[in-house]
Amino acid sequence: MSLSVRWVLAAAAACLLLVPLTAMAAAPAKSAAISKPAVQITFKAGDRVQVINDSARLMNGREVLGTIPMDKDLTVLNVQGPWLEATFSFSGQNKTGWIYDRDVKLLSTPAAEHTAATSPMPGKSK
Repeated sequence: MSLSVRWVLAAAAACLLLVPLTAMAAAPAKSAAISKPAVQITFKAGDRVQVINDSARLMNGREVLGTIPMDKDLTVLNVQGPWLEATFSFSGQNKTGWIYDRDVKLLSTPAAEHTAATSPMPGKSK
């Protein structure tokens, strides 16, 4: 193998090793780029939520049923992971579909069932 061919192969190998290193150095740290909410909200059926995203979509599978305007209130019908089932009226026609939980904020939860708190009667000391 001639000296010029060896030099070209060595230069190409060096480039292949350096490109990933420079790409990693230029990439921002994932922990700095992603911020998690301080409190994780668990939604449930019956919750009242308000849309906080101006491009919140009501979905049925991959089909977009419509975009729900910001500040509209919805009642959660069902929850599956991060998706909330709700009904919204588009041009007078009610459509039921799924909205992503990051597109809403919790307004209220249904009244909790009231149960009498019972404590055992103190026993007699011996």
